[in-house]
Amino acid sequence: MSVFGLGRQGRVLASQLGETDRNRWIVGSCGLKQDNQIHLIDFDEDLDEISHAAFAHDDEVLSIAPAPSKANLFFSCARRVEPGQMTSVATLWRFPYIDADDAGRLRGTSTASSLDQVATLTPSTDLGDIKQLLWEPSGDTSQVVAVGQLGLGLYSLRGSEMESSLGSIIRLPREAGQDINCSAWNPHNEPQIAVGVGRTVSCWDIRSNSESYAISNAHELGVRSLDYNPNKPYHIATGGDDCHIRIWDMRNSQTPLKEISDHTHWVWAVAFNRSHDQLILSSSSDCQVNLHSAVSVSSAYFGDNLRNNRESPEAATAAEAAASQSDEEGGDYRSKTTDGLVASFDQHEEAVYAVAWSPADPWIFASLSYDGRVVVNLVPRDHKYKMIL
Repeated sequence: MSVFGLGRQGRVLASQLGETDRNRWIVGSCGLKQDNQIHLIDFDEDLDEISHAAFAHDDEVLSIAPAPSKANLFFSCARRVEPGQMTSVATLWRFPYIDADDAGRLRGTSTASSLDQVATLTPSTDLGDIKQLLWEPSGDTSQVVAVGQLGLGLYSLRGSEMESSLGSIIRLPREAGQDINCSAWNPHNEPQIAVGVGRTVSCWDIRSNSESYAISNAHELGVRSLDYNPNKPYHIATGGDDCHIRIWDMRNSQTPLKEISDHTHWVWAVAFNRSHDQLILSSSSDCQVNLHSAVSVSSAYFGDNLRNNRESPEAATAAEAAASQSDEEGGDYRSKTTDGLVASFDQHEEAVYAVAWSPADPWIFASLSYDGRVVVNLVPRDHKYKMIL
């Protein structure tokens, strides 16, 4: 475990997806009346040490979207405070030269460096204030989806200068006072965007501008966070203000596949492990970061094909018979791990708004609380060995 303090309040932390050799995250501060900063955080596991580089970012950071294939590019959505008004700004930034030693550890300085501004998205009254940007998960940087206050906007980024232009807009139905709290792009080569609006999760096809599916009343209170399972199409996890995490199969969304109830306040973030989807991270206003094992609804479960093809009871019977025979022969057909809370991490003293897995090592993750404390932790060794041995 290693800890770093921003020296400012913060709510936003995201993996630097394009950096696959180092454990790195991008963090943004959220002060209304002070100069804000973007921090690039690096964790060296061998030394158990965090290094960082700071960059000036005047406006309050609302969200960060690192490009999945280019480590030096990221979007920030920010709130700009001007005399008599507040405006929303969505900007594409490029990290300048990053000063690091031969091992890759960052060399921070006492003053914040400058970011290179690449493009600013043109706002639209039909879209509303932009709250989040989503890159195409496969790494295509020619388009992004802007999640606005009123709907979804498809922006193209053209040429080496990445000039932006707004194409189609999908207006999302919602009741008065309901906000779009969270969103995610389907990583399974589908042009679909899932959004949490009020208590409902809906998925929209950005090619046909139509709703693909929806989960009404996904939580008793508002949906606060969501994430797609990277290894199982149609599976999605949601976190709500009712303190619960629920895992759904979008093809049969009447009841969740699984419910996790280990938090005591709003769930601000849920995140599947990209390599081992039975591991799910969550963070909450209860100041806790929880690591859950959900092997029964993961791609590691012996009945995976069975669960994806529920219309085949014959396949279910065959799978159960195979499991029974394996047990009788002393085999280990089922996963060595079971469902449940793997560990609860209590190094934060305020609400934990974000968690993110390392882009380079599937056993390392970071979390950020409102007081600006960044904590890097590892999956407990005994659980790791249960999974891989």
